[in-house]
Amino acid sequence: MATVETFIANDLDQYEELIAEIQIDGKCVAVISQEDGLDKLRLEFPETRGKSAEMITRNVGLEDFLRGVDIATKRLRGELP
Repeated sequence: MATVETFIANDLDQYEELIAEIQIDGKCVAVISQEDGLDKLRLEFPETRGKSAEMITRNVGLEDFLRGVDIATKRLRGELP
């Protein structure tokens, strides 16, 4: 099973509200934004232009990805620390 981590941050360059970055095995897979509100979360996939291939991945197991989305969503909503 892969290592799934989520990081809550405030990227002021792109977002006004908090975001949750999902990483699997140390690489960014997606970002969940609450710019439109907690009831309208948006899933975004990072662009690879100008970013190191070591930082982003596009190929992950479905169960690991869904687990990351679930954890990140719950953390943004305050259901998990």
